[in-house]
Amino acid sequence: MATKRYVRMCEEAEEIQEYWRKRGCQPDDEVLIYSNGKKVWLPTQEQLQRMVKPFFGDIKSLFRNFALWLLGRYSTVLPEEYIELFDTGNEVTLAFVMWEMYQKVWDDKDEKWVKGGE
Repeated sequence: MATKRYVRMCEEAEEIQEYWRKRGCQPDDEVLIYSNGKKVWLPTQEQLQRMVKPFFGDIKSLFRNFALWLLGRYSTVLPEEYIELFDTGNEVTLAFVMWEMYQKVWDDKDEKWVKGGE
C-alpha cells in the first residue's frame, strides 16, 4: 500500500506523470489512483528503475550509483539527511529517479519537487 507521502510525491512529479501519459495505458502493470480529482500513476520500483536505467547503461551501474546516492557519497548538492526523509523503498527510489533525470529534490515541508540546491 502506498504511503500518503508517496502518493503526494507522485502527484507532484509532473515529469513522471507526463512519462506515463505519453507511454499510454498499460492496464496490466499500472497502479492508478484518483487524487484531487485527477488520475495519478503510482509507479512501482521496477518501473522507476526502467525509467532511469538508460542513464547508466546497465542494471549494475544503476544499483552502484543508487547505493552511492543512498550513502550520501554521490552528490555534494544533497544534504546527508535528505535520504532520512523517506520511509519506504518507493519513496527513496522515486527521489533517486527525480534527482537523476530532472535534478529535483522533494521539499517535504511544501510537498513539492524543487530544482536541486534551490
